[in-house]
Amino acid sequence: MIVPVGSRVLIRPYKGKVQKGSIIVPERFRQNQFIALVLAIGPDVVSPSLKVGETVLYNNYVGLIVDKEKNEMLIKEDGIVGIVEGAGDVSIGT
Repeated sequence: MIVPVGSRVLIRPYKGKVQKGSIIVPERFRQNQFIALVLAIGPDVVSPSLKVGETVLYNNYVGLIVDKEKNEMLIKEDGIVGIVEGAGDVSIGT
């Protein structure tokens, strides 16, 4: 696994279907949403609410793909625009 340095965050963008309970959210409604799982956090990340295992929203075109096979990206902390609260009950195919 890649270890982020500085204020970078290692994420795994979600692909596939997004399901909340028994409702499947169609892709056409998700096309502008970039959702990812936080895998690792660099030592200079200042946001106390950002933790490994969180589901986040991030800007498009902000990351560097570091492992295409594992679908992992490094992004700067300021590329994260929000944390998805209550994501524990959301199933997202990878």
